Order: sequence, then C-alpha cells, then structure tokens
Amino acid sequence: MIFHKHKVIALVGVLSMVATSAWAAAAETTASRVFAADSPSIVVVKAIDANDHALALGSGVVIAKGVVVSNCHVFTENGTESASVLYRNKRFPAKLRYADPDHDLCSLTVPGLGAPPVKMRGTNALEVGEDAYAIGAPEGFVLTLSSGIISSLP
Repeated sequence: MIFHKHKVIALVGVLSMVATSAWAAAAETTASRVFAADSPSIVVVKAIDANDHALALGSGVVIAKGVVVSNCHVFTENGTESASVLYRNKRFPAKLRYADPDHDLCSLTVPGLGAPPVKMRGTNALEVGEDAYAIGAPEGFVLTLSSGIISSLP
C-alpha cells in the first residue's frame, strides 16, 4: 500500500491499493485539488482474450514510468495475462509482470504510456481520521471520485 502525507486516494474497488497526492498541508488540500493532482496517474485496465475482446475492466494507478498496479482478480477470474491500458483516449498494450493473488494486486508493464507516476509515501505516516479519496474507473466510468476517512489501521 502507498499513501500521501495528509490525503489518500484509493482506486475505486481496490481498497488495498492506495495512491497519493503531492499536497503537503491538510489545510490547503481539498477533494478537487487531490483529484486535479492525482487523476493524471489513473488509467483503465482492460483484460483481453486472444481475439482482443474485453473480458474485464478495472482501475489502475501508474507507480513508475510504464508500470501500472491494478487488481489481480481482473486477470485471474478471466484466465488471461493479456491486457491493454486506456489513457487519454489512447490504448496501450500491457503485459502482466507480477501477480500477488493473496493481496489481489498485480503490476503491468505498459511500454509507451506517458501517464505520470503518482507520488507516494509509506503507510507509517498514515493516521486514523485522515480524509481518504478514491479515484478510479468502476465499470469503465473513467475518473470517478469518492471520499471517506481512514477508520482503522493495523
């Protein structure tokens, strides 16, 4: 899991995967600023079959140049390791690079993807009561925003 100092953005439907904003002071952070700062790092992930037909859709977050993290169930439930990533109305072929089914996380290699990586921080700086924002693409609806709070920590 990856977090921002004062605000958290989770991919909708991916509560175990969290991306973060570059905003430093809680007083100046608003949902609209978090969305503006971090939505460029969110992509749609599409699992595809051998005939290039979509099998499943999911959200993804860019964590490094050409590397996207998403949910494993998008791939494992459909028996595919092929995917494409949609970003700014462009499609990029993606390959499954790593899978951790126990935590429902996987990473994809996406050559040529120009989306910026999200800024991250460690979970040790997270506090109960902090605002949390989820940006994602549920059911293919690109860049939705939801809010909540951090209610518990392990």
